[in-house]
Amino acid sequence: MAIQWKETYATDEIEYTNCPLCGDDGQVPLCGQWSLTVVRCQTCSLIYVNPRLKEPEKNYWGERKKAIAKYGGHL
Repeated sequence: MAIQWKETYATDEIEYTNCPLCGDDGQVPLCGQWSLTVVRCQTCSLIYVNPRLKEPEKNYWGERKKAIAKYGGHL
């Protein structure tokens, strides 16, 4: 079985958040894909994903060995 990733997310799968570093809600979008956006905080310049997945581990299906082969490291 090949590793698969979702290409779209339902509104109940994502959540909007303030900056995890300073708590500010001002942000500038940098890029996005699949309902997710990489943003830069206007106050502290932290770069993070917003909205983010509520349960990111549920996004991945397939065999653990194939994910390790693709990404390396310890999964």
